[in-house]
Amino acid sequence: MTTNKKPELTEQVISFLTENKKLLIGVFLLILVVSVGKSTYDMQRKSQQTEAFSKFYSIEKAIIDLDSKGVETNPKSVKTKSKNQPIDFDKKYGEIESQIKQFIIANKGKNAAIYAGITLSDLYLKNKKDDKALEVIKDLSLQVSREKIYFGLVNINLASAQMNKNQFEKALLPLQEVLSVKSLKYIHPIVLLKMGLCYKELKKPDEARRVFTRVFEEFSGSSSAKTAKSYLRVLNI
Repeated sequence: MTTNKKPELTEQVISFLTENKKLLIGVFLLILVVSVGKSTYDMQRKSQQTEAFSKFYSIEKAIIDLDSKGVETNPKSVKTKSKNQPIDFDKKYGEIESQIKQFIIANKGKNAAIYAGITLSDLYLKNKKDDKALEVIKDLSLQVSREKIYFGLVNINLASAQMNKNQFEKALLPLQEVLSVKSLKYIHPIVLLKMGLCYKELKKPDEARRVFTRVFEEFSGSSSAKTAKSYLRVLNI
């Protein structure tokens, strides 16, 4: 005669659940608290990031206002002014430079601080302060994730600084790094244009032609494609 052991097993399970219900409820509540806590932390962190970006907006707007200040809109007046008139960087941007540096320190670890660093390096590059730009970029390169847009922007600025210092062979390396990241394809046209210019300056017209052609063929609808077409015409003269 065979006996069925299943009822006994069921009874054991029920008995275990009954005896340990307080422990099981505690574990469930702990999991719930951790889950809710993580969600709250994520929301709070996102709020802090948004708040930091909002604060930096006023600094960025001040840069735009400074850049537009004194710009002559009368074509006749523009002709009488020297295009290469030197700018006193410290006088014009010294206060803004200090504000950005303070913002970066105050918001260390946030995306807004990385964005502020990129903005500062842009400001240096635009005013031919390449060594200062390289200092900022060196620090930023340790903070950016490879798959994020910041990685692309930092490396583009690194290449720009090196190109400004006529280090065209060296500038190709960060550009190739960005080109290897598929998720950053939307900025590849800019990267390829810079690579083409590097090859042109290195007296490698065939390489330059290949890169400019790639821009024109793969990104035909972009403004970069029009620029690449212009460079191709020059190379083919």
